[in-house]
Amino acid sequence: MTSDDFLTVPEVAQRLRVNPATVRRWIEAGTIPAVKIGRSYRVELAQVQAVIDGHRTTTPLTVGVPSGSVVTS
Repeated sequence: MTSDDFLTVPEVAQRLRVNPATVRRWIEAGTIPAVKIGRSYRVELAQVQAVIDGHRTTTPLTVGVPSGSVVTS
């Protein structure tokens, strides 16, 4: 395992497009396992991918007319 296998909180936030405070909350809640080094956390890259995989949706997103609406052209 190398230092490239770990990300800082800001790096995790950037990859997931969330606020770093959100990542810190997830770490404190145990949602994302992390290692505390000094005063900062490091998150294993594989754990970030696990979070992404755990939140994938299998239902296709649909955009369009709300159900029950009548569309005329």
